[in-house]
Amino acid sequence: MTIKKTPLQDLLIENIVPDADICQHCGINRVTLWRWKNGDSYPERKHATKLIELFGEDRLDYNGCYKTEAQHGED
Repeated sequence: MTIKKTPLQDLLIENIVPDADICQHCGINRVTLWRWKNGDSYPERKHATKLIELFGEDRLDYNGCYKTEAQHGED
C-alpha cells in the first residue's frame, strides 16, 4: 500500500526548515505541526499562506498544502 503525501508533508518531513521556526512563523504548537506532517489535519488558509511564505512559492503553493501529488490535475 502506497501512502500518498502532500508536497507540504514532504517539505515538513525533509526538515528543510526547523520545526521550531515553522511553529513560530505560523503561530502554532508542535502538536499541530505533527498533525500536518502525518496528514491527520491540514493548515487553515492563514497558516498555508505563512507556510508558502516560509518555504517559497517555487516549492509550495496552496494546492500543495491540501492535495497529494496524485490528486494534482485530477480536478
